[in-house]
Amino acid sequence: MNRTTYLPTNDLEIFAQLGIYSDLLVRARVKRVTGAEARQEFELTGPSDNAGMVFPYVDAGDVRRTCRLRRDHPEIKCRKVVRKYITPCGDSGRLYIVPGDHALGQDSSIPVAMVEAETQEAGENAGRRFAYGRSVWEVDQF
Repeated sequence: MNRTTYLPTNDLEIFAQLGIYSDLLVRARVKRVTGAEARQEFELTGPSDNAGMVFPYVDAGDVRRTCRLRRDHPEIKCRKVVRKYITPCGDSGRLYIVPGDHALGQDSSIPVAMVEAETQEAGENAGRRFAYGRSVWEVDQF
């Protein structure tokens, strides 16, 4: 387990292949959690096995507003993965911005690209002046 990122070495290697390095993961506060930690610290309930990787969603003031968990062992029904990603109960979706990048949203000359997952946002945005987001819902919350 890398103490600065709270991620094991194999996760860091996978992220590095996507162009996402530990300095960005530290800033984004991505971390591995057990099922109990997911329930207690992040209020993620529901499926039986909630162990996985948490992506905190913070506002411009660096306050965590919600999160999204990428589960290590989601259910499979009819040969399809079900609920691989979960959010706290009642969360309808939010714009994901890597902490520290909120100022990009204030500059209307910067192009915006919508992507499917937090890892795409982080990897695509690394070293570029683009604002990427995972969701268009509740953009005004940030």
